[in-house]
Amino acid sequence: MSDPMTDGPTEEEMRAYLESLRAAQPVEIVVQSFGILATAAEVKLGQGDARVLIDGMAALLEATAANMPDEIVDRMRQTVQQLQLAQVQAEREDAGDAAATGDAPQADRERQQPAEPAQPQQRPESDAASRLWIPGRD
Repeated sequence: MSDPMTDGPTEEEMRAYLESLRAAQPVEIVVQSFGILATAAEVKLGQGDARVLIDGMAALLEATAANMPDEIVDRMRQTVQQLQLAQVQAEREDAGDAAATGDAPQADRERQQPAEPAQPQQRPESDAASRLWIPGRD
C-alpha cells in the first residue's frame, strides 16, 4: 500500500476501498465510525475537543438507533455515558490541578468571578445545574 502521508491511495486501492464500502452492511459502517469517535474522545479526555467528539457519538447514536440491533444500541449508549462521566471527571481533575498550582486557565478565572448585575440571565457558577454538562453545549 502507498504512503498516505505523501502520495495518497492509488486508483486500485481506491477502487478496492469503495468496493468494500459497497459490500459492507450499514450497521458495520456506523459501528466503525462510532468506534473512531470513541477512540479519539478517549485520547482527548479532559479537553474541550473530547466533548465535541462525545456529542458526535451521541448524535450518531440518536440518528441510527432505530435501524440498529438493540444490543449494539445499548452498548453504544453505555459508551457515550461512560465517556461523558470520564470527561467530567477529567475536567474536575484538571481544574483541581490548575487551582492547586494557581495556574487556572483564563476561562476558569473568568468563571470564578461573580456575574455582572447587568446580566441577570446568567446564573452564578455556584448553582449545581450550571456545572452540569449538557451534550451539545460547551
